[in-house]
Amino acid sequence: MKLLIVAVGQRVPDWSQTAYEDYAKRFPPELKVELKAVKTEPRGSKTLETLYAAERERIEAAIPRGTRVVALDERGTNLTTKALAERLKGWQLGGDDVALVIGGPDGLDPAFRQAAHERIRLSDLTLPHAMVRVLLIEQHQHHPARPRPPPKTDPFVCIPTPRRAETVRSADLPRLTAAPPTHATQPSPQTPRGG
Repeated sequence: MKLLIVAVGQRVPDWSQTAYEDYAKRFPPELKVELKAVKTEPRGSKTLETLYAAERERIEAAIPRGTRVVALDERGTNLTTKALAERLKGWQLGGDDVALVIGGPDGLDPAFRQAAHERIRLSDLTLPHAMVRVLLIEQHQHHPARPRPPPKTDPFVCIPTPRRAETVRSADLPRLTAAPPTHATQPSPQTPRGG
């Protein structure tokens, strides 16, 4: 499966590009991710319909045929991190390539939004478009198919203490928690004040 992020706007702040690249490197090999930034139509004195049409044409040209289109839309389904991870897992199991589409300053063309297979939103807040790219790519960390380290089966545990780390058997833990620490300091006897 390939995850394609199509974003209107080619210039983003350095922090956004750096964060995006950092998260993209962490994707598991079975889930390829690609960012396609398309040019924002210059605003000037053009009508909104003209702007939408020009940006829609560029977006559609960036999306390969047969790709599942998911539009990011403020009126879309609000997903939690867990729900988005489950959705990503479902797309991956379905085997379809998926394009997550981020609109320009005026959003996405209404007809394009309606034609999309799904419409989702990331937040009730209005987010800068550069931040949306980072939030989308970061969500892979919560992806259920992401490899996780195997659970520990070692019967020994390391318990840090102020002096040293003691290695004990897990079975001894209840006994240790009931007993006072061995390194506890005893109160020093008070010397009577002379008189």
